[in-house]
Amino acid sequence: MSRSIVRRVSDPALELEIKQALGGVPELPRHLMQAPWLLRQFMTLGAFNPSALPSGLADLVFYVVSRDNACRYCAGFGRVLLSALGYRERTIDRLERELPIADLDPKIDPALDVARKLSRFNPPPRAPEFARLRALGMDDAAIVELVFVAARTTHANRIATFLDIPPEAIAERPRGLLFRLIAPLIRWRVRAQRRRPATPPPAASPGAYEPLLAPLAPVSLAQAIVRAALARALESQRIPRRTAAMITAVIARALGSPHTEALALAEAEAAGLAPDAARGWLRRLTGPEMSPLERELIPLARETARYQVHLIKPRFAALSERLDDVTVIEAAGLFAQANMLCRLETLEHAH
Repeated sequence: MSRSIVRRVSDPALELEIKQALGGVPELPRHLMQAPWLLRQFMTLGAFNPSALPSGLADLVFYVVSRDNACRYCAGFGRVLLSALGYRERTIDRLERELPIADLDPKIDPALDVARKLSRFNPPPRAPEFARLRALGMDDAAIVELVFVAARTTHANRIATFLDIPPEAIAERPRGLLFRLIAPLIRWRVRAQRRRPATPPPAASPGAYEPLLAPLAPVSLAQAIVRAALARALESQRIPRRTAAMITAVIARALGSPHTEALALAEAEAAGLAPDAARGWLRRLTGPEMSPLERELIPLARETARYQVHLIKPRFAALSERLDDVTVIEAAGLFAQANMLCRLETLEHAH
């Protein structure tokens, strides 16, 4: 098995939290334990089980978005999940080739097209794509859930890819004896987890990005979960407030997400960065006011908006040689969060 650019650590209390949330301790959350806020953000986002989407669509979205982002960890896990849930190899192969899934609900293929557009964001889905989903019978709640699941998946994809998390052992042999033995257990665990009653997280403030959450209102649980997840990032111990804000602004500018950009710039100004300096950073990705950490992270932030895996992974490997594990993990988490926020902003065009 390959190794991540950050160390695995042992923390019995955090491992118990993970087991209670996920039923086990997979590789990805295990590698996040050095940054507890990001681990808890990841688990908070993962706690949402869609109820308005067509049956099985969330699992398909997770797989196609993970494949689209070339996330070795998530795509491998996603294929195992689909196989364990009973999807035929022919169906999974057609998903990989972006071919229609004729034997499923007619809403599936258009919804997956929107999910891929959310992943690629070049261009993002706009009102016509959402109108098409409505014409097929998807209501506001289903559209919110679709965008949320796709955005949440881009968050996990970026963390796993940037930190080079190795695949789960079972994902490396998805048709082997181990899979055949363990598939019934996977199926039972997944279904048991999804039968749990939805529990809203404790009330929390997401800071500057509260206005982006208004379009999530048709699914109040998703809105509360995103609010709680964003609040976790405010617990960051290594990356200052203005740096986190400018990471978000740079990614929003790269993706053409003006509302996210404006909120991030207001947050940077509140953290003490002059507006002229912030605008200069956005144009040049450098500035005399930058700290050494900002000189590392701000240029890299723009690369995370749209990236090729074979180019971005060496950039993070080099970063890990200059910064400690906790800072690298937190940076990956903030890059992922900013990209997720820009995907959620598309809901402003959906209602």
